[in-house]
Amino acid sequence: MSMLFCFSWGFTYFDVVDRYISVYLMFILGIGQCFSAAWMFGREELMENEDRSAVAVLSIIYWMNLLIMGPVTVFVFDEDEGRGSKLFGVLIFWTITCIAIALSFALKKDKNIVDWYQKVFLYGAY
Repeated sequence: MSMLFCFSWGFTYFDVVDRYISVYLMFILGIGQCFSAAWMFGREELMENEDRSAVAVLSIIYWMNLLIMGPVTVFVFDEDEGRGSKLFGVLIFWTITCIAIALSFALKKDKNIVDWYQKVFLYGAY
């Protein structure tokens, strides 16, 4: 298989393989880090607290938004084929995310914003 890289177009093939494999590898690595951070930092312990609905709303809406609006932004809002702007898809993504953040804060039992920020919004960072 490596003989392909030994010919005159070998560096071009190497550049294409290197670029695309690293992009998809970083994407898979990022998703794996998100899952492992949630597992390592005790998502179950946080979900047992009184703020269970706040964490669940934020987590579910964020992941659904990421898995649905990500491909929609990339494939549906394609500027090259005249089907809208990718900026519109990004705007929809952040609008839904901001609504999820506000809903998560509204569902928290005590309305202390510092406590919500540390325990719910950044639950995997600590």
